[in-house]
Amino acid sequence: DVTERTRIERELRESESLLRAIIDNCPLVFALKDLEGRYQLVNKQAKETSYQYSEDIYGKTGFDFRPRKDAEHSAARDREVIETREPLTYEVWNRLSDGTDHHFLVTKFPVFDGNGFLTGIGLASLETTDMKKAEEALKESEALFRTVIDNSPLSIGLKDLQGRYRLINRRYRESIGVEGEDYRG
Repeated sequence: DVTERTRIERELRESESLLRAIIDNCPLVFALKDLEGRYQLVNKQAKETSYQYSEDIYGKTGFDFRPRKDAEHSAARDREVIETREPLTYEVWNRLSDGTDHHFLVTKFPVFDGNGFLTGIGLASLETTDMKKAEEALKESEALFRTVIDNSPLSIGLKDLQGRYRLINRRYRESIGVEGEDYRG
């Protein structure tokens, strides 16, 4: 029936349009690759943030446009997803179109067709550079704090609201005969 076919085609276009709107307006970099690693889809975010993802990426693999070491690393992760048929999450640094290095939390996942056959690999990644830099700054600050406290000539101890020691400096540990972190709790 022509009417039924027209309705199904319209619903399919609407569904595809809705999916494309979600993919392109999501703050994640999103891509789909076939089982040979050829790009089938990349979203707007990917194209805007990285010189690697341009309009001519379709049908290419990472070996066509990425440094060999990066492409090999990515291909190895793809193979792991194909072999395990399970999602895989990891962290990576990538150079973006502005020439700066950015940190990403990447999840690769298997893509199955309607019959349950593995057809490709999906990729979703979140740019986490600011968070990573904040983590590193916090670690540096904590190390500096610990150095200052541990080298103080005073005995210093910090307790939580339940009265448990959370930190004591070297001078305090020496005065009470405690080694390492044995004072906690």
